[in-house]
Amino acid sequence: ISVCYVVSPYEAIPQLLRADLGPIATGSTIVITFLTYINFAFIRRGFCATICPYAKFQSAITDDKTLIIQRDPDREAECLDCSCLCCVRICPTKIDIRQGMQAGCVMCGRCIDTCAKVMAGKLKTGLIQYSFGTSDVKNRSEVARPATVTLALVCLLTLSLFAYKSLTRASFEFSVLSHPMEARVSKNGDVLNAYILSIKNKRREDIVLHLALQSEGATSVSFSQNVNEAIEVAGGQVDKIPLFVRSKGNPEKDTQLNITLTADGKDPESHIKSAYFNVPE
Repeated sequence: ISVCYVVSPYEAIPQLLRADLGPIATGSTIVITFLTYINFAFIRRGFCATICPYAKFQSAITDDKTLIIQRDPDREAECLDCSCLCCVRICPTKIDIRQGMQAGCVMCGRCIDTCAKVMAGKLKTGLIQYSFGTSDVKNRSEVARPATVTLALVCLLTLSLFAYKSLTRASFEFSVLSHPMEARVSKNGDVLNAYILSIKNKRREDIVLHLALQSEGATSVSFSQNVNEAIEVAGGQVDKIPLFVRSKGNPEKDTQLNITLTADGKDPESHIKSAYFNVPE
């Protein structure tokens, strides 16, 4: 899964099965896999208490009325200071909840359960509990406070942006890749260039595309099928189609090509990519 951070999942899985990811993707995958192993095998919950970005974000929005875990300040004298330090030993991030709320607390509630079991032996309720606010402002809950309102607005904005992007996302996308064949001059003096069109169909159903090329000096286009025929890409698939461009004139060096693909439909969707037409020296 980690390789999909650097390579499209449409291409990563086939390349992974062929053991042909390339040096950059392979190196990135090895590094991410190694760091993930170190985290789960050794650091574990320590990650939450140190470098976890969510923990820092949570600390930034915590105020004196947030639901937290703490020892009841009115019953501190009842603490047994048990020799096994049960509330500390059971804590996955090894903090001492008796010292008050700390950034390393992941709110798992294990200290609450452990303290309740220990105090049950003395026929008392546990000293550690959930409460709104710190010891000096406890048991006061307000939903519409600056921290919660700000977080709610940020979440609403994020969800709205996600919904907008989902509804307006493109049906397909393509990129122009290099072709193994280098630019060359034919026997009759025409200049030939080769490219590969990598087309990804984002729809579930098949899509039909039409190719158009605009460029000064590139007067003839041919590829793996007749130019008058449509390019059909299956739903959810990626197709790579070779594109051969021929210039019958004498094009200028690094002439820019505008390659357009247009999808069939009531509202035709088009995407344009640029590439350079190379002239052999």
